[in-house]
Amino acid sequence: MTDETFDTDNENDDELYIVGLGTSAGGLEALERFFKQMPVNPRIAFCVVQHLSPDYKSHMVELLSKYTPITVQQATDGVEVKGGNIYLLPPKKNMTIFKNKLYLVDYDRSHGLNLPIDILFESLAKNSQSRAIACILSGTGSDGTRGIRAIKEYGGIVLTQDDSAKFDGMPRSAIATHLVDYTTAPEGMTEIILRYIAHPHPMNTIQQPPASEHEDRIDKVLAILHDQNNMDFTGYKLNTLIRRIERRMSLFEISDLRDYITYLERSANERRILVKEFLIGVTRFLRDTEAFDYMRTEIIPALLKDRARRDQVRVWVPACSTGEEAYSLAILFQDYMEHTGHFVDVKIFATDIDRDALNTAGIGIFPESVLADIPEHYLERYFVREGDNYQILRAIRGMVVFAYQNLISDPPFSRIDLVSCRNVLIYLTPKVQNRILSTFQFSLKRDGYLFLGSSESLGDRGADFTIKSAKWKIYQYIGNYRPTIPQTDTPQRRPIIPREPLPEKPATTAATGRGQSDPVLQSIVEQVLPPAIVINPDMQLIHAFGDVAQYLRPPHGYQVNLNVLNMLPEELVTPLSTAIHRTLSEEIDVTYRQISVGEQDRAHFVTLKTRVFWQRGTQGKLVLITFEREPLPEDHKPEDDERTTYHPSDSVYHPSDSVNQRIFNLEQELQFTRENLQATIEELETSNEELQATNEELMAANEELQSTNEELESVNEELLTVNNEHQIKIRELSALNDDVNNLLRSIDIGTVFLDADLRVRKFTPAAQESINLLDQDIGRPMSHFAHQFVTFDLNERVLQVMETLASTECEVEHRDGRWLLIRIMPYRTHANQITGVVMTMVDITELKQTAQQAESSSHYAQTILNSLAGQIAVLDETGVIRQVNESWRQFAIDNGMPAHHSDIGTNYLEVCKNARGPEAGGAPETYDGLLSVMRGETNCFDVVYPCHAPHEERWFLLRAVPLRGSEGSVVVSHINITEQKQSERALARSEQRLALANDPSPLCLFEHDNLLNYLWIDNQNAPYVPQSGVGKNDRDFLSRADAGYLTALKQDCLLNKQSAEERLTLTYDGVTHTCHIKLDVVIGDSGQAIGLIGIYRDFQKAD
Repeated sequence: MTDETFDTDNENDDELYIVGLGTSAGGLEALERFFKQMPVNPRIAFCVVQHLSPDYKSHMVELLSKYTPITVQQATDGVEVKGGNIYLLPPKKNMTIFKNKLYLVDYDRSHGLNLPIDILFESLAKNSQSRAIACILSGTGSDGTRGIRAIKEYGGIVLTQDDSAKFDGMPRSAIATHLVDYTTAPEGMTEIILRYIAHPHPMNTIQQPPASEHEDRIDKVLAILHDQNNMDFTGYKLNTLIRRIERRMSLFEISDLRDYITYLERSANERRILVKEFLIGVTRFLRDTEAFDYMRTEIIPALLKDRARRDQVRVWVPACSTGEEAYSLAILFQDYMEHTGHFVDVKIFATDIDRDALNTAGIGIFPESVLADIPEHYLERYFVREGDNYQILRAIRGMVVFAYQNLISDPPFSRIDLVSCRNVLIYLTPKVQNRILSTFQFSLKRDGYLFLGSSESLGDRGADFTIKSAKWKIYQYIGNYRPTIPQTDTPQRRPIIPREPLPEKPATTAATGRGQSDPVLQSIVEQVLPPAIVINPDMQLIHAFGDVAQYLRPPHGYQVNLNVLNMLPEELVTPLSTAIHRTLSEEIDVTYRQISVGEQDRAHFVTLKTRVFWQRGTQGKLVLITFEREPLPEDHKPEDDERTTYHPSDSVYHPSDSVNQRIFNLEQELQFTRENLQATIEELETSNEELQATNEELMAANEELQSTNEELESVNEELLTVNNEHQIKIRELSALNDDVNNLLRSIDIGTVFLDADLRVRKFTPAAQESINLLDQDIGRPMSHFAHQFVTFDLNERVLQVMETLASTECEVEHRDGRWLLIRIMPYRTHANQITGVVMTMVDITELKQTAQQAESSSHYAQTILNSLAGQIAVLDETGVIRQVNESWRQFAIDNGMPAHHSDIGTNYLEVCKNARGPEAGGAPETYDGLLSVMRGETNCFDVVYPCHAPHEERWFLLRAVPLRGSEGSVVVSHINITEQKQSERALARSEQRLALANDPSPLCLFEHDNLLNYLWIDNQNAPYVPQSGVGKNDRDFLSRADAGYLTALKQDCLLNKQSAEERLTLTYDGVTHTCHIKLDVVIGDSGQAIGLIGIYRDFQKAD
C-alpha cells in the first residue's frame, strides 16, 4: 500500500471522479495489483464490472478487502456513489449510473450477447463526462470497446492494461480503436489516475497570458501538428481544442502551455495521441436507432423511387471515422432492395482525415461488442464471424468507397443524392460550418437529402432546405440556386512567431546533388559571388547565396509561400519573370542591365542574369539568378529610364520591350494550348463513345456472370451443407461403431444379436462361455448352436419373443454351477421397427449367494431380536419400519395400538410427527431426535416419556442408535423403566425432607398438596402448625388476614414453580410470633407442580 496523502485545498474538491473498471478472465489478479497501490481518496469512487457466471456465488468483496483499505461492497439498486468506496457488480445483473446513483437491472440470456462493461461505461460517460475514467483490464472478448468511445466523446480518459494481462482480448480490442490514452500495468494506472485527479484543469489554475498571446500558443500547437503530422485543425472551435489540450497536460502535470509545446515538439507519440484527441473518432452502428428507422422507411424509398437498375444513387458520408455510419446506410439500402426486389447501383463515398480510421473501415472487421446495436437479423445476413470479431459481407463493403479527404480544404464530391454528416459541425467554428454547408449545397442534387446530427442545424442556410424530420435533422435541398464552388484554401490565422524554431524538414538538395556542400565552396559562394538564388520551374526558392535581403522580402506567417515573384520588389517582378520564361523555354542565358530599383536618393541599377542548369541525379531543371548592383551615372535623369535599346541575350532592360515580348510569348503558348486542347477533346470524345459501348457490353456480361455466379454460389452452398452433414454423420457413425465394438469387447456380459431370421449378427466373447459360438458363425441360424444351460429351451424362448414382441427374462443354472440371468428382447431401430432379437446373459452367481446369505442372516438377526425383552424396531433412512421383534408386536397388541402405527411398513417418523394431545408423550422430541441420528448429527438419542395404563403409571426410555453398515437406518428400542422412575421419585422426596429436617432449632416441617391442604406435619417444638393439622389448611388456624397472606405466598410458588423464603408474623391460639418460612415446589412426572414442601423456623414471640 502506498502512504500517499492528498492536498484537499484544491478548488474542485467537491467534484467526484468515478473510475469504471472492466475485466473478465484473469481480472482478479489485475484488480488486486490495481487496488494495492490505490490509497483511500474521498474524491474517487470505483465501479467494478467483472464477467461472472449467473450461478456463481462471488467472493470478490472478501478477496479485494484483503488488498485495499478502501471500503468494498456489492452494489445495490439505488445506492448513492460516494468517494472512497468500491462498488462491485452482483451476479445476474447489469449496472448503470445516473445522477451518481447506481441502478441494477436483470439481464435476459435470451436477448443474446450481454455487455455489462459497455453498459456501465456508456452511462458513466453521460453521468460524469470529463470526470469519468475507464480502465480495461485482463479479459477475453471485446466488452468495453464500445463504452470507451462514449467515455472519449464526453471528455473522459481511457486506460488499458499492457502485456501483463493474462488474457489480452479486451485490452487489444480497446487499443485497436486508437482512443486509449495510456497502456500500462495495473500499478501504473493508479499513478496516472492520481496525477489526473490532482491536476484536473492546469490551464485554468494558473495566471493566463493575454488572450492574443494565448491564441498564438494554441496556433503554435496547431502548427506543430500540421508540420509534423500533416493534420490541419485550424477550423476547430478553440474551446474544443483547449479542453483536449488541458486533458493531455493534466496527465503530465504540466501547468504551462509553453512547456507542453516544448514536449509536443520532442515527442512523436504525444503528437499522435493529441491528433487522435482532436479527431474525436466516436461513432456507432445505427446511432440513434429512430433516426435510421426514419431513413429506412421514408428517405431510402424516396431515393430509389423511379430509379432504373443502371441508375446510380450517390451517397457521401464525410468524417466517417471507422465506417460504422457508412456501413449502416449500406445495410439499410441493401436490405430495402432485397425486400422490394428493386435493385440500383448504390455508391457510398466515405471520407475522413484519419488514415488509421480509414484503414480499419476498409477492412470492415469489428469486435463483437461494437455490434451490440445491430439487430439480430442484420447481423446474421450482413456479417460473417471471424474468430472473436465480425466482418461486413463483401457485397456491403463493395458499396462503400473509403477515401482520404479534408472536409474543410479538399474539393467535394458532386451529383450527390444524400449527404450524411452527423456530429461533425458541432466541433467547428461557425464560419467553417457555413463553408461546409455551402460545400454540401454544391454537392447535392436538386431534391437531395442532408442528414445532420441531433445537435446540429443549418444556421442561415435554412431557407435553401425543406425539413423532412425536425427531430432527427433530416433536410431536403430545394436547389433554387447553385452556390459558388467553395474555395479550397484553408482558413487563415494570424502569423505565428515561434518561440523556438520547429525542426526543419530536409531541404531540396542543390544542383550539385550533394546533401551537404563543401565548406570551401560554400565560403566562396557566400563571399565572392554576387547575391544569387536558385529556383525550380515552379518559381519556388531552393537556395539563396550572399546578401539577397536587399532584393527579396522573406515571407512570414503560417504555411508560407516560397514563390520568388512574391518576394521581389515590384520593379524586378516583370523583368525577372520574362527572363526566367526565356531561359526555361529557349534554354539560353539572359541578362538584363540597368534595371532601376529604389526611389530618389536610394535608386540604383541592377543587372539580372539567368542561367539554366540540371539537377544531378534527377535531371530536373533549375534556374540560377544573380543580382549585380550598378551605381547610377552622375548625369542620370529619371527620363533616361525610358531607353529602348534591346538585345536578345544581353541588353539594357526596357519595360515596354519586356512587356511586348512577354505578351508575344504568352499568345504563342495560348495558341499552342488551344490547338492541343481541341485535339485532346476530339480524341476524348471518340474514346468516350468507344468506352461507353464497351462499358455497356461489360455491364451486360457482368450481369449475366453475376447471375450465373449467384446460382453457382447457391448450388455450392447447398452442396457444402449436404457434404458437411454427410461428413458429420460419417464421423458419428465411425465413432459409434468404434464405441460399440469396444463396449462389446470390454463388458463381461454375454450378448448375442440376431436378425429378423434369427441368424447371428454379432456376439460378445462372454457369450461363447454359454453358447458354442465361433467368429466364423456370423450369419448362421441360432438353432444350430448348443448351449450350456440346464433344463432351458433357448430356441423356444427366442421364437416366443419374436412372435409376441414382448421381452422376457429368467434365471437359469449353468452346467458348471453358475447362475445366469437371461434377458431376451426385440431389437428395435430408431424408427421403432423390429428387425431381430437381442439376448443378454448376466452372471448372477454371487448375487444368488449373497441373497441366500442375507436371508440366513435375516433369520439369525430376527431370532436375536425376539429374545430381547425390550420393544425393538429397525427404521430405514425414510423412517419406515423394516423389522420388529416379538416384544414390539406383543406390546402393540396388549395396548390396543392400531396396526398402521406399529406394523412393518409404517412410517414411524410420520407417526411421531403427527402425534397430538396428552397421549403424545414426547413424540415431537422423538421426531427431532430420530432425524438427527439419521442425518449422522448424533450417535445416540435418548428420551424418557410416560405411557400410563388405566390401572398403573408407566415410564419408558426410548433409545435410537444408527444401524451400522446401512446409512440412514436407525435401531429404536423402548425399555420399561417404571420401577426405576418410582424409586427416583421416592428418593427425591426423602432427600427434600431430610434437608429441611437438619435444622436443630424449633421448627415445623410440612407438605402440601396442590390445594394447599397439609398432607404431612412434623412439628418439633414449634408454635405453629399443630401436629393435628393434617388434612386441614392455614385458614383453619389463622386469622383471615394472616391466612390470606400466607395462602397467596404458597399459591404464587405453585403457579411459578419457584422456591420462596420470607419472614412472617403469625397469630395462633392468641399468641403472635414472627417466623421464617421456606417453600420448595414438588414437580410431578408430567412437569406439573403437584404440591409444596416447607418449613417454619426461627420463631420469636412478638412484643
